[in-house]
Amino acid sequence: QFWLAIPAFIVFLPMHTHIFASVNTDVFAILLTSILLFLLISFFDNGASRLKVVLVICLVFLALLTKRTVVFTPLWVGVTAILYFGHHRHWAMKKIAAIGLATSAFIAVGLGWVIINPDVLANSAITLFNINIVKQFPLALFADQGLSTLEVIEIYVKSGLFAFITFWGNFGGATTNIPWSWAWGLMAFCSVIALGVVLYLFRAFAKPDGGSSYQRNVLIIFAAGIILSLMNAFFPVLVAGPSWGPPARYFFPVIIPIATFFFLGAWQLFPAKYRQSYLLPLWLAALITYDTLVIARVLLPFLYG
Repeated sequence: QFWLAIPAFIVFLPMHTHIFASVNTDVFAILLTSILLFLLISFFDNGASRLKVVLVICLVFLALLTKRTVVFTPLWVGVTAILYFGHHRHWAMKKIAAIGLATSAFIAVGLGWVIINPDVLANSAITLFNINIVKQFPLALFADQGLSTLEVIEIYVKSGLFAFITFWGNFGGATTNIPWSWAWGLMAFCSVIALGVVLYLFRAFAKPDGGSSYQRNVLIIFAAGIILSLMNAFFPVLVAGPSWGPPARYFFPVIIPIATFFFLGAWQLFPAKYRQSYLLPLWLAALITYDTLVIARVLLPFLYG
């Protein structure tokens, strides 16, 4: 069912279809990261080789040249390298998790230092491939604006809502929107699915029969890609202030992990005895219905109404 469910989610996601129907660098960035994901997983499937390592390096290099939304790819490769090294050294998952958390803490401290001292960006390695955050996003730190903690939280909530609505239905130049009544329903549905994802991951990592080490490694790679992509997309909010929020196309380089976790959440919550027979048909019917509603009730009236 996964072989059909994951591509179906991607194909029938209206905004993703819109992006792929236009000429832009997002398409190439998504292609490169999808191939990179396949190679990273293959390390745990049939081992490493010089050819794979060279291909990974080339893909990361091309990704960095393509779009800023995939600047996270070197970190993604680094996380996978740590996981692969620990897998072959037969480290316990706790040890791998500890190293991963320590690495994340190091990155977080680095980001914090940049936030407190933004001038360090002016002449740094971040300018590689003309990625100059200072020039792209005029630094307007929250502290300089005199914003309260609640106001900072509000900024991030609004940025998150913008990212969510553009994922499901804010088309074109963010000018054609699905009704907010649909959006609230989608939020409730996605919240339920997120609960299913948490339950699935708990079973996979906490239960002895939850899954093989290969499956757990793949889940970690998928989760790491999503987390790093979110950090990459929301980082400009820190330096640009309340005037900017990431559109959903910034997350599409990890659309395969997102689609996978979405289906895993549905899989976990669906009654076990009906999964094989009914989940995939219902999944496909729901996606096609939503896509049809978007075309009939939102896009066509906007274009011809």
